[in-house]
Parts: sequence; C-alpha cells; structure tokens
Amino acid sequence: LGLIAQLMSASAVLPFIFPGISGEVSVFLSAVLMLIYVTFGGALGIGQIGKIKTILLYVAIISGSIIVLRSTGIHDMWNTLDHDTYFNLFVFGHSKELSKALSVMLGLFTSQTYMQAFRSSCSDRVARGSEFISAVLIPPIGFGSMLIGMFMQIHHPALENAKDALPQFVLNYMPDWLSGIVMGTLLL
Repeated sequence: LGLIAQLMSASAVLPFIFPGISGEVSVFLSAVLMLIYVTFGGALGIGQIGKIKTILLYVAIISGSIIVLRSTGIHDMWNTLDHDTYFNLFVFGHSKELSKALSVMLGLFTSQTYMQAFRSSCSDRVARGSEFISAVLIPPIGFGSMLIGMFMQIHHPALENAKDALPQFVLNYMPDWLSGIVMGTLLL
C-alpha cells in the first residue's frame, strides 16, 4: 500500500463522488478511510486489499485501453496529437529527459511497492519472485494510463487538471456498472 499514491488517487476520486467538497476535505476523508482499513484489517488486510486493487486496476486500465483503441485508435492519436509533444521522448532535450528517466527509475526501485515486496518476503527466492512480479505489473498500467491520457487530451483539451483525466474518462466513457467498480477501486 503506497500511502502517498493512495491519498492522491482517493482524493482525486472523492470530488466526483461528492461534488463540491474541497481538496483538503477530500484528502482528510481519504486518510480517514485508509486509517479505518489499516486499523481494522492490519497488515494482512492491507495485503488482501492490495491484491484485490491490483486485479481491479488491471481490469479498469485494460477496459479503458480497449475503449480508447476502439473509439480513437493509435492512428487517430498519431494524426491528432502534436508529435513533438506527445511522441518525442526527448521533447525537453536529451539531458533533461534522461535525468527524469533516472529519477523515475531510482524512485521506482526505492518505492514502497518494491521495498515492501522485498522486505516482507520469507526467503530470498520469494523476494526475487515478488520483485519480478512488481516489475512486470507496473509497465502495462503505465501504458494503458498513457493511452487514456492521450484520449482525454484529444476529446477534452480544456481539462484543467491532469489528475481529473482518469475519473472523467471512467465516468464519461465506461459503462455505468464498470464505472462504479473502477471509482471504488481508485478509492481503495
């Protein structure tokens, strides 16, 4: 359970569930929710919630990616979005982008997700397996999220805050039953 990522995710979703609440109230309610399930569920509860959230997040992002590819497609994204901004890995120069990539890698390898998998393992073999699973699971979520973000840039260019892109996409483009599951997953 990554607490900062969890707070960001939940506090981005709450204003869509309860329109009109402030960012501060959203963060506070998210923290209270996490405190409740940590207190009553303990480490085992957190682990189980993490497994469930991972599965549901994969369902959400894969479903979202399918919706994006069916409705817009890579070809339309390529033809619509600015190539220098959206398809250039070195848009701000090689040294700046390489330093960002190094920062992301260092942050990723020292993140709670990797460290928790390593430190909570009962053996070196289990730790290596946990690290491998973490390494395999993260990139597809990033790629699917990127597709959804590009889709939202095409269809909602006036969207002011990037953190609203996924909740807006979920509410506007996913079927209602799936939208509810995804919003609940983001809230967990």
